[in-house]
Amino acid sequence: MISFIFRQRVLVCVVVFFAAFGLSCKPKSTEQADVDKPQPEPVKIEAEAKADVNLVEPQPSEGLAEPQTPEEPADDVAVTVNGVDITEAELQKLMRPQLEKMAQQSAQLPPAFAQTLEKQLRQHVLNQLIVGRLLDEKVKEANIVTTDEEVTKQIEQIASVQRPPLSVEELKNIVENQGYVFDDWKNEIRKQLGQQKLFRSQLSDSISVTEEDAKKYYDENPTQFEVKEQVRASHILIKPDITDPNNDPNQAKAKIEGLLKQIKDGADFAELAKANSACPSAA
Repeated sequence: MISFIFRQRVLVCVVVFFAAFGLSCKPKSTEQADVDKPQPEPVKIEAEAKADVNLVEPQPSEGLAEPQTPEEPADDVAVTVNGVDITEAELQKLMRPQLEKMAQQSAQLPPAFAQTLEKQLRQHVLNQLIVGRLLDEKVKEANIVTTDEEVTKQIEQIASVQRPPLSVEELKNIVENQGYVFDDWKNEIRKQLGQQKLFRSQLSDSISVTEEDAKKYYDENPTQFEVKEQVRASHILIKPDITDPNNDPNQAKAKIEGLLKQIKDGADFAELAKANSACPSAA
């Protein structure tokens, strides 16, 4: 569920087009550098921002391989945007939770494929950092301020649209269980709210849609608003302890049947799932 939160973020994602945006990526050597040879300076990229923006739907993240310990110092510069450095430490911090999560799900991936996925993730996260840094500059230039109350309201909204709805404390636990620092996540919400205000201020004068326009589009494109038949499935996972030679699998079956009887008798499914399910979805 939290992956949905981070993909959607209940906010608008953006892509900024750069007038002059040259990225140069060089593979990192896995061998020890010769101490007698001079070491190259970190590659720095200057990115110039333009005011034009296009609104696009967020894309799902790639699958990730098991995280590798960085071989270079954490303060190495990954890229420089308008004179401000983005370090490898920042990059690894954002990549690590996704790498650790996918490592548990894809331990059997061939090493070459896993490395390819990690490289794709690195470029994806780096692009996000670059775009975010450029947008942050524009927000600052426009003197846009996002209050604590606005951030709290947005987080409450994110929690309320989950199925089932969550409290802020429950949402916080899920965020932290996914390996993120909640205060850092809140800071990202603050930044994105500021970016939304920036977009509205730039686009409000150029976009005008009336109720009549919306109704006309709706009437002319009915298939875009059709909702196909949907099924919602929930489950409670009970599994025997296969590491215990004395464990009787029938005990797990008996527990399942007992929970099923409680549900049929009117017990709250969600509460039983939270208390009994061995699946991460229990939260």
